[in-house]
Amino acid sequence: MRSRTLLVLLGAAVLALALGGCIFFPDDDVIQPPAPKYLAPISPENVIKNLETLYISRDFTQYDSVLAAGYIFRFQPADITAGAPDSLIRVEEMNFAENLFQRGGPDGAPPASRIGLVITKTGSGPDPRFGHAGWLRYNVSTNLTITFSDGNAMAVVSPALFYFVQEPAGSGMWRLAEWADQPSGKPELLEVRREYTVR
Repeated sequence: MRSRTLLVLLGAAVLALALGGCIFFPDDDVIQPPAPKYLAPISPENVIKNLETLYISRDFTQYDSVLAAGYIFRFQPADITAGAPDSLIRVEEMNFAENLFQRGGPDGAPPASRIGLVITKTGSGPDPRFGHAGWLRYNVSTNLTITFSDGNAMAVVSPALFYFVQEPAGSGMWRLAEWADQPSGKPELLEVRREYTVR
């Protein structure tokens, strides 16, 4: 009977150490940040929230999940110089995000140490362009703040058009198919996108 009581007490002590941390390993008490929580992409609004979460958590591994297969980023017309590309295709956007979030730019630009992104919807409706039946267009304002690991920082508020498509078609699962920056007089974001993209 005594040995059974001793085993129960010993088991309780081991469980308490496992749950509460061990005095012999004090570094085990370091609190890990919670994993980002993403919403099911059942609406463009959820995709927008997920995009904000991806930027804020600098989560490159999930960035791919918000973009449609044919995704394209379009620079605002005033930012396009002769001979320079007017857009980034999906693989270039993924490259941009990985460099900005984790690796830094190809020419030694540091990665971001902190990012804030707030996307405010200012209007929405069907995409009126030919061949885009079933797509939705959202007028948005993006408020982006980036602090880089070298201590420099930037903030850009810029209007944009977001175009969403269900993928697969008719599935009810939305993806961002196109991000088109609109005139704002703020070229900084263009420079960041170009600096952190390997072509």
